[in-house]
Amino acid sequence: MSNFNGNAGNSGMPGAPIMHFSLHSNGNVILPSPFSTVNITQAIAPPLGNRHIQITGGHVVILPMFPASYHITIHGFDHTVNWFVSVPFTATLILHRSPLAIFPPHLYGTASWTLGNQHINNVPVSATLNP
Repeated sequence: MSNFNGNAGNSGMPGAPIMHFSLHSNGNVILPSPFSTVNITQAIAPPLGNRHIQITGGHVVILPMFPASYHITIHGFDHTVNWFVSVPFTATLILHRSPLAIFPPHLYGTASWTLGNQHINNVPVSATLNP
């Protein structure tokens, strides 16, 4: 069981959406909510400024590189605005293990995600891996 915790987004840009994640994996499978969580915050009027994504699943692929790299895909739905309306969510994270961090391993890389008709591409990621 591994746990990837971190943030993705242009945190220095006012109003930019930031994805906060805690993803639990059992081998190569990302566990669904409530084990894994994703929240997207943005400086816009409520309720769209703080969206809670219900994770339905995903995968982790360890890439054969040194230091270790991870390709993570997740998918789910957002019910923030209306419980009867499901807004689809997908995300891809490419994370590389920092060779300088021993424990917990620090990961960096890029992420892209789609939430409904909002597309965020190639934003920086900072995360930790707790094996």
